[in-house]
Amino acid sequence: FWTNTNIPSSTSDGATVSLDLPEWKRERFYLFGEVDQISDYLQKINLTGFTQLVQKEFSNQIDVTMVQTPMMTMERSMLLDTYNKQRSYGATFQTDWTFGDSHYVVAGVDFLRDKLDATDDREAYMIMTNMAGTTVISDASGFGNCRYEGHQDTWAVFVRDEWSFAQDWTATIGLRQTWVRSSLDDTDNPDLATESSSDSHMVGSIGLVYAGFEDWRLRAQYAQGYRYPSLQQLYIGTVHGSSNRTYPNPDLNPETSHNVELGARYNADGLNADFAVYYNWADEYIFTPQKTINGASARLYENGNSAETFGAELELSYKFESWGLTPYLSGTFMHREIDRGSNGGKTTKTGHPNGYGRAGLRFERPLTPIQSFQAPALARMAPPPAQKR
Repeated sequence: FWTNTNIPSSTSDGATVSLDLPEWKRERFYLFGEVDQISDYLQKINLTGFTQLVQKEFSNQIDVTMVQTPMMTMERSMLLDTYNKQRSYGATFQTDWTFGDSHYVVAGVDFLRDKLDATDDREAYMIMTNMAGTTVISDASGFGNCRYEGHQDTWAVFVRDEWSFAQDWTATIGLRQTWVRSSLDDTDNPDLATESSSDSHMVGSIGLVYAGFEDWRLRAQYAQGYRYPSLQQLYIGTVHGSSNRTYPNPDLNPETSHNVELGARYNADGLNADFAVYYNWADEYIFTPQKTINGASARLYENGNSAETFGAELELSYKFESWGLTPYLSGTFMHREIDRGSNGGKTTKTGHPNGYGRAGLRFERPLTPIQSFQAPALARMAPPPAQKR
C-alpha cells in the first residue's frame, strides 16, 4: 500500500505529506486438537496453539514552507520511519465438564508471549532563507535512530459455570485470574533503561438468560475487565499519529473496568434480530495528553482518572434460504467521557466516532456435506470522530 497526499494552501504557505507503507503483513498458524466424550463427567479436552508474525514498515515525510515576512521564508522537513516486527506464541488448554443436568463447567489455562523488535527514526531540520543568504538550523525536537527489543508474557486460569437453575432460566458465572510480566530487554535510546514490570489481577462475570418467550432470549450481564499496558505504551512510544512524538511511560498502571449489558434476541423464520444497551466504567484509562518534554511539545502515555461509556447496539439479518443470500445491517451508538484529572478535566473529544455501522450481503452455497462456497460484500459507515483536545 502506498499513498501520497498534497495539502493545498490558499496562501503562499504550503505543506506536502507523503505516506509510504511498503509492508504490513500478518502470518498466523494454528494447531488444534480435541478429544470428546471421555467420561460421564469430563465431556471434552481441547488444546489450541498458534504462532503469529506481524511485520510493518511505515514512512511519513512532512514538508512545510511558510512565509515569515516578504523578505524571509522558512522550510521545515521531517522524516519519520518505523519498522516493527512482533512474534507471538500462544496456547489454550480447556476442559469441559457436566455435573448432573444443571451444570456445564468450562475450565482451563491460557498462555501468550509477545516479542517485539522495533526501530524508530526521526530526522528533522529547518531552513530559513533571507536576503542575506541561507542558514540551516537544527531542530531541537528531533531524535535519531532508536532500537527496542522487549517481550510480554501473560498467563491466565479461568473457570465458567452455566447453571440451569430453573425452567427457562440460565445463569453463567465466571472467574479469570491473570498474571502479566513485561520487559524491555534492550535499547539504545539514552532516555530509557532496560527494566521489567509485573502485575496480577482477578476479574469475574455473572450473566442471566431467560428463554420463556417463544423465539426470544432476554439477557442481563455484569462483567469486570482488565487490560495491561502494551510494550509500545510502556517502553517504545510512537513517532506517528500526531505532529509530535508520543513518549512511553514505564510507570503506567493497568486499566480496569466494570461493564453492564441488557439485551434481547429474536430468531425465527429466517429473521435474526439482536438489540442491547451497555454501560462501561473504566479506571486508570490510558490516554495521551500534550506535554513539554525535553523542552519540546510532545505527548505522553498517562493514566487518567476514569472513562465513562454508554451506548446501544443493533444487529439485523434475514436469510433467503432458497437463494443462499443473507442481507444484514448492524449499528452502534457510543458516548464516551474521559476524566483526565489534573491533565485537563473532563472531555468527550476522545477521537472516537459517536456512531458507526455496516451493511452487507452474504452468499453461501453448499458444495459437499463438509464444504461450502461463501462470498461476502459489505460497506462500513462512520461519521467523523470528535477530535481530541
